[in-house]
Amino acid sequence: RYDAAQAKREDLLSELLQLLVDLRAATLICIDALDRWRFSADEVRRFRDHPAPLVFKWNGEDYSHKLLSDLHFLSKCPLSQYLPFRVTNNPFLDLNLTSGLRS
Repeated sequence: RYDAAQAKREDLLSELLQLLVDLRAATLICIDALDRWRFSADEVRRFRDHPAPLVFKWNGEDYSHKLLSDLHFLSKCPLSQYLPFRVTNNPFLDLNLTSGLRS
């Protein structure tokens, strides 16, 4: 039997999935911007004889590594149990990462 509560759950899940699609797109835009920044900064550093690559830090942490934990808060969201993929250590929300679904 299809009822209003089921319809509400489906609407919430649909909205959550759309937000996650938007979040994934924003993450990819961020990674692209970091890559372009790193490339242009590395070009300047090579010109000045500084061969070590630059690392973008956020609160003292390499942001490329921090991305792995950025979505851990979602694992505590009750709606996460309905997601078809793992949210921890999955910054790009890869659907193929399903093991440990609730962790």
